[in-house]
Amino acid sequence: GFIAFLDPPKETAREAVKLLKNANIELKILTGDNELVTRKVCEYLGFEIKGVVTGSEIAQMHDDSLARIVEEANVFCRVTPAQKNRIINALKNNGHVVGFLGDGINDAPSLKAADVGISVENAVDVAKESADIILLQNDLTVLHDGVLEGRKTFGNTMKYIMMGVSSNFGNMFSVAGASLFLPFLPMLPIQILLNNLLYDFSQSMIPTDEVDQEYIEKPKRLDIHFIRWFMVCLGPVSSLFDFLTFFIMLFIFKASESLFQTAWFIESLASQILVVFVIRTRKSPFWKSKPSRLLLLTSMAVLTFALILPFTPLGVIFQFVKPPTTFYVALAVILGAYLTLVEIVKSKFYRRHGYRLEQILIPPKKIGLYLPKTTIVIQNVIAVICLFPEDQITVDSLLKDLARSIEYPLDYSQIGHIIQYLKRAGLISFDWRQRIIKREKPLKEYVMKQLMASELWPKIVQNWYKIGRTIKEKYGKVNPEYQEFAL
Repeated sequence: GFIAFLDPPKETAREAVKLLKNANIELKILTGDNELVTRKVCEYLGFEIKGVVTGSEIAQMHDDSLARIVEEANVFCRVTPAQKNRIINALKNNGHVVGFLGDGINDAPSLKAADVGISVENAVDVAKESADIILLQNDLTVLHDGVLEGRKTFGNTMKYIMMGVSSNFGNMFSVAGASLFLPFLPMLPIQILLNNLLYDFSQSMIPTDEVDQEYIEKPKRLDIHFIRWFMVCLGPVSSLFDFLTFFIMLFIFKASESLFQTAWFIESLASQILVVFVIRTRKSPFWKSKPSRLLLLTSMAVLTFALILPFTPLGVIFQFVKPPTTFYVALAVILGAYLTLVEIVKSKFYRRHGYRLEQILIPPKKIGLYLPKTTIVIQNVIAVICLFPEDQITVDSLLKDLARSIEYPLDYSQIGHIIQYLKRAGLISFDWRQRIIKREKPLKEYVMKQLMASELWPKIVQNWYKIGRTIKEKYGKVNPEYQEFAL
């Protein structure tokens, strides 16, 4: 007779697969089971199979071929532990962040190879030791919840960073500017320390803040260059209103040293506390995106404390004096104008630089004395895509034109990584099955407004001319929008 064994997926697995897909997480199945069993399980889960690859096929593939296949297929059957590692590394080389879920002894190497190794509580010890995360519930929906919480945490962290760097950048200019014409310190050291302490306390509830649904729908990456641009755009706005405060206190209120320091302490702290409600969202604050109650209450409590501090005995310790009532009227006008201008600048900033949130491609200024190799390669790839006479170009054509014009050959693994960068930035779209790259509208905006305006452009443009001449010789013409590079 026959003995049949059945290990069906959990009832929650189908819902978990759907939730992960909706969260823009690409699922791939790596299993040692045969294709028939795997297809049946996928059918039960409602998992759409885009392509099936077996371990015997992987064994005959070169790394370049595997780098292409891992983008097209999402089911890998009868694979060995070593082949799982190859698949994971191929995905990582293509620019993906890879998480791997496993509970067996053979899964330990793959758990180590992945960016995030995930195991379960009843897994073998070696798997749990190799994992970065251990699920205490045998339920895949926990993965979805964990991903969303991670994105919320990242989003709230970015709020604090972006608000902090822009405010501090502005304060730096304010202090430097004030030192040029003031015969005294604009704020005493003890007052600066108190300012920072109160500000940090007011922002201690940022981890509880709400994150816009649109933000957590897609994965995000830390982008230092984007933060730098944000700082450069928003920081001077803060300084502008600091200088306005200086002017009002010196020429309207005829402020003494102590009154000047008290006024700027209050204005500086109030502006930093309130601006987070504008910066925390791309939407209109309060109306379309409401902050958490704890963040709002904590911020208002600290702001109230700062306003009444000069009238208390504690204010004497910090050498504050009582401001006149008319100062608070001027303060309200200054803060209202400041928050309005920040909202306007923020909206324009996101309209121009929003697609750069995922990946910035070139810094606006020179970094060091030479161009990083990665930056040069990315810009050369952009040049081929822009100069190609048609809207679409295959990866094979791109690689050949690139190698012929600047004699710098790339393989499929390297080009896959760059394509991911450009795709995340919204500059191109890409069909992995046909390996076709298509230009998108933001690409021209990036080239005209950012790349050509960069201090790095004089060096980059040399390769554009080389690539332009090569493409014209081969195809008889270049993209009319960049005709000057074919001369």
